Amino acid sequence: MYTELVGRLTLDKINVTFKTEYLDNYHEGTLIEDIMVNYSNLDLSFNAPDFGITGIFKSINKFQELVFYPDIKGIKGSEMFLITGIPKGSDLSKFRISEKNKIIFQGYWEDSKIGYFYQVVDIN
Repeated sequence: MYTELVGRLTLDKINVTFKTEYLDNYHEGTLIEDIMVNYSNLDLSFNAPDFGITGIFKSINKFQELVFYPDIKGIKGSEMFLITGIPKGSDLSKFRISEKNKIIFQGYWEDSKIGYFYQVVDIN
């Protein structure tokens, strides 16, 4: 819906830390469009996410740090991180994946222009 704005969003704006086996964190300023697949051109019959990436999702330590390890170098995860740009104040249920039992985590925040809805879903 707001693919260009979502793609230009930096990873540090999301309440999930993105890490790899080689980096503690992605470099400051890494954009969504730099590491995720653009799904906006798919002809789907529902409100599809703008971007997504497969990997492994973990909740770490007593502070519940949320970490997503994207698939790289042949490592395959069983979760997918999806992010969608939506009008501020929208009903989030219109943008959730239809299989609600597959949702592991979801979050939402707004900037001055739009809302950003993200979900981590089980893809098994």
